[in-house]
Amino acid sequence: MVQPVNTIVFEWDDLSFASGYKFEFADNPGFVQPETLSLNSSSRDKDTVNMDIGKKYFWRIAVSAPNVPEVYGPSHSFFYGSPLLRAAILAPVYGAIVPNPVRISWDYPGAALYYVQIATGSNFSQLVFDSWVNVDHGDIMLSADTTYYIRVIPGDANGNYLVGLWSYIYKFTTAP
Repeated sequence: MVQPVNTIVFEWDDLSFASGYKFEFADNPGFVQPETLSLNSSSRDKDTVNMDIGKKYFWRIAVSAPNVPEVYGPSHSFFYGSPLLRAAILAPVYGAIVPNPVRISWDYPGAALYYVQIATGSNFSQLVFDSWVNVDHGDIMLSADTTYYIRVIPGDANGNYLVGLWSYIYKFTTAP
């Protein structure tokens, strides 16, 4: 998938026996009330004017061919939004030993909220902070001489993710 300024181009492998394709596009995984188009080529340009930033969209293709039942293939999905795929963690620096209170900061253009997780393990099963926040930085008191991991995902004002990926995980240690 290629995303120019106001158009998304969907492409798929052309099948030699196909006489055409049916393209479905929806804002839900069940394809309830999809936009459906019959096409003669293996690509489709989609205007993005009516697409919501931060929303997840779904698309799928069915092959049209003589004597072949029309069955849709697997669906594909993507988040429509900024071309940036992840929020950036700005502080602390990866691997740093930092004093308390720990200054943490992150960035993602256009985000109104950020979902922040800080944990004592890289699998984030033991969270010490797990919340939406409406700022891109903060100071937090953490236990001394402990290694922590942080990740962030940006959101809009309603708490919808703007992208589908967490930031890269950053590791830091608090000073003794």
